[in-house]
Amino acid sequence: MHEVDDCNNADKNNIIYIAKDKALNRPLTNDAYFIIWAYSFDVTSSAQFAMEVSGGSEFWFRKKMTGVWMNWMIIKPEVV
Repeated sequence: MHEVDDCNNADKNNIIYIAKDKALNRPLTNDAYFIIWAYSFDVTSSAQFAMEVSGGSEFWFRKKMTGVWMNWMIIKPEVV
């Protein structure tokens, strides 16, 4: 895995990154660690999926369009 200090830099296609508690631009501001998977469509458009690995069970998503990262959105599975 590749460790990043800033989640904005986790944008290489099909690479898994780890963002530790001090990394910038993480989905949450707590001390959680995240695994981030990135998929790049082209030079200016990418998507990131993040999963908290230090106790939480939430998934997050955000995209970059025209070189600008959007806000993280939580993905909550439907409980049946």
